[in-house]
Amino acid sequence: LLLSACTTPPASVTTPEVATSDKPQDSTPAEVSPKWDTSYCAKKSEQDVAVKVLRRTSPKINANWFPEGLKAKVVFLLEVTPESKLGRIAYFPPDTDARIVKAVTTSLRQWRFKAASYQGQPVSTCLEQPYELIFPARDEN
Repeated sequence: LLLSACTTPPASVTTPEVATSDKPQDSTPAEVSPKWDTSYCAKKSEQDVAVKVLRRTSPKINANWFPEGLKAKVVFLLEVTPESKLGRIAYFPPDTDARIVKAVTTSLRQWRFKAASYQGQPVSTCLEQPYELIFPARDEN
């Protein structure tokens, strides 16, 4: 997802344009952070049917939080439980602004899923959801 704001950020909370794909990222987060424990998630070889995202929402991030601008990539690791619910959530980098984490987490909790399955039984799955945040510095003139 690409989150961006225009050159003159509005004073209120914004819902930036979001570029999204229909498929979640690969469920192997090794290139992001090898410290994330995915042992509770089914591997691709343990899935006959992949997890499906049925509904997505965009996070609401206030451009005024970043008057000097911001360019950052944050990757969220999501667990989708066998009950098709959002389970554990982790993010990288760990020093991400708490307001961003809260906004994205609130949005993710509104998502709806259909769990992955293996041999006809639902399984817990992990997927990555990257966000690229770009807010230009505000012109004080």
